[in-house]
Amino acid sequence: MAGKTLLIVALIYASVGLQTVSAQDHEAKAIIMQMVDSAKALKGFKSIIRKTERIEGELVLQISEVKVSSNPYEVYVKQMSPKSGVEILCANGCKKALINMNGFPWVNLTLDPYGMTMRKHQHHTVHDSGFDLLASILERNLNEFNAQEQSLKRKEDVYWLGDEAIQIEMINNNYSTSTYKVSGRESIADIARKFNVNEYAILELNPECDDYEDVRSGQVIIIPSHYGVKMNLIISKKTMLPLIVRVYDHKGLFEEYDYTHFQPNPRFAVNEFDEDFDEYDF
Repeated sequence: MAGKTLLIVALIYASVGLQTVSAQDHEAKAIIMQMVDSAKALKGFKSIIRKTERIEGELVLQISEVKVSSNPYEVYVKQMSPKSGVEILCANGCKKALINMNGFPWVNLTLDPYGMTMRKHQHHTVHDSGFDLLASILERNLNEFNAQEQSLKRKEDVYWLGDEAIQIEMINNNYSTSTYKVSGRESIADIARKFNVNEYAILELNPECDDYEDVRSGQVIIIPSHYGVKMNLIISKKTMLPLIVRVYDHKGLFEEYDYTHFQPNPRFAVNEFDEDFDEYDF
């Protein structure tokens, strides 16, 4: 009789534990979906973005002033560090990028935002300066969420530069790598979008590939199973938009983006994304 009682008690505790995990997952999922909705509703923003990305095994820091308008999609970036004064302007859908190097060759350059000249030593294109990519990654992760393989948790709330914020942790317990055979005219970027992973991560796993187009049909490459092993989000309670995004893979920190001096939906001047705007040096 005592044995049966202990078994029943153990089952009750196990059931309570499972319900608690489920409740944590549900709360965290609801917060992330609210953040995704806020990102989709955003018409534009201004921010100082502190970007840390692992490039060739080293963490590289870049700090920039960034302006983004969503319709039409337009981006202005002025680097503060390490190359102070470099400017990038993508207007009218961001099909071409105007570059002021603030130095040699002393003329403005017009480049393809998706070309390797601009992509080299970058995890993302300038077109990904907003929150659309993050929202897409998170939305797909939630749609495919499996409690046996992933965990979501709301951690203790924090203050970030005076802003009350929510901490969310997402862990992919079965993160791994696998092989993939390239089909047709697929690029590494195409494959990354197909599997909801980072294209630089694929490039890093395949050192024989020199750039994002350097694959051929039938070639076998290595790809990660998820965007990362772990993602930490610090989300502003005021805007329900991210203040910090950290992504970890099997080697440690893969990328981190910190948003300060954040202004959602600013009123941009009519010519704010023109190269002759008074505040720019093109």
